Amino acid sequence: IARIRALAIADEIDRSLAQLRRFAAEYPPSSVRQPAPKHPSRSTRVSLVGARPLVRVIPATEVPDDHVPPLITFRDVEVLHHRLIDEERPQDIKYLTWLCKSYEWALRIRRDAAMKQKVSTSPR
Repeated sequence: IARIRALAIADEIDRSLAQLRRFAAEYPPSSVRQPAPKHPSRSTRVSLVGARPLVRVIPATEVPDDHVPPLITFRDVEVLHHRLIDEERPQDIKYLTWLCKSYEWALRIRRDAAMKQKVSTSPR
């Protein structure tokens, strides 16, 4: 991600786009969607049976998902976006916008799934 930004700053737009396409091929937006199974110690329900604490150690506002694969946000590629606008490259702008929105949507799906997820019965 830093390389994409550095290449865009150095006006190497084609190389920056090529690096972005390699990143998207290596870590597609679809890889962000599925959250890891919820560990029993992160349960949101109180149960007297099983291997989980009676008192939750983490705050209720914390999203228990720390295994998010690499992704691109608009902020990561904002410089590249501005360079593409300056060079009037609408197809590349559309691709960049689509890619950022795809990651954003996949992350939203992942977050919603993590919040609704049931506790796994087997420890990791």
